[in-house]
Amino acid sequence: MSDNFSGSFSSLKVHDWPERDRTLWLEARRQGGFLDDAGPAADWRPSTVVTAEYHYGTFLWWLRERDSLDANATSEARASLDTIRAFIDDYARDHAASSVAAVVRVIADMVRVTATDADVRWIYEAARRLKRKATPVKPLSHRMCPAADLAAVADALMERGEALLEDDPARSALLFRDGLLILTETCLPLRRKNCAGLRLGHTLFPDEDRYRVAFPADAMKNGHPFEGWYPVWLTSKLDLYIETVRPNLLGCVPDEGWLWLGRRGEPLQGATISSRLREVLRQTLGVPLSLHAFRHSATTDIAIHAPAEIGIARSVLGHASPLSARFYDLSSNMEASARYQKMMSDMIRENAGQTE
Repeated sequence: MSDNFSGSFSSLKVHDWPERDRTLWLEARRQGGFLDDAGPAADWRPSTVVTAEYHYGTFLWWLRERDSLDANATSEARASLDTIRAFIDDYARDHAASSVAAVVRVIADMVRVTATDADVRWIYEAARRLKRKATPVKPLSHRMCPAADLAAVADALMERGEALLEDDPARSALLFRDGLLILTETCLPLRRKNCAGLRLGHTLFPDEDRYRVAFPADAMKNGHPFEGWYPVWLTSKLDLYIETVRPNLLGCVPDEGWLWLGRRGEPLQGATISSRLREVLRQTLGVPLSLHAFRHSATTDIAIHAPAEIGIARSVLGHASPLSARFYDLSSNMEASARYQKMMSDMIRENAGQTE
């Protein structure tokens, strides 16, 4: 463990990187033309770019905290064996091995594309070894919750929000929004980038008696287009939010159609949505459930309550590779969504009957 570092980690924004790093990174991302070759990172997905900038910024921040961020050094020189070992020691103090492995792999990626002659095989091997050693920080069961419990919290929040519509529109909007977020993610558990990417007329459409979600291939992690449907019984709640509640959040901000807005009308980012839901569910259910954990919960509910339907998880979650494909080969995402939502609705009704 290094002697000169103590404290929580942060990340340097790209504009705070040393000029040499910024220049080489921009060059690596350069799109090719008729006479020029593209940079080695030109075809990286936008989400990959964001992750790379954040994790490499973490490495640079750590170097700065240790007073060893040489503005003139190359990325290859920075990623020496001793430096990477020290970084791993420090970062592993408060992060799971899988998280450490992810950052080390990004460091290797960044060295590879900004110092194209560098030998980074040993850095990739270090990341692979860390990943093999990784174990969950917490049991997965601590990050899941039954759909019936989530729906009960969502309904309570929306009821409180609707009751305050006239007396306290701002507070009302936040309560209703949080409840609807929980309910929509329970019905159709999207990845956080896609949840934040819901946009009226672009990725979210009224479709007869329900709302349809549609993302093109380049917006999906697996590179495949995705379609999903919210259940009919959710339509009235979405209508109320879109027509009455959302304008209270939007205020005087120009409307670009983003579904999920903050208190000042700004579109919510995926990380913000996840943090907000985690805190709401920690306060209400005692379970700090992240946005991604809704996906674990959905799969678990299917496995427990309808094991014969496990094949629908692939379509519900938008996975590219089959999940227990031997059970089903569904040609319709709508059919998969309908099966899952019927199962979830039955669970909610059963739970309500037991508590009456």
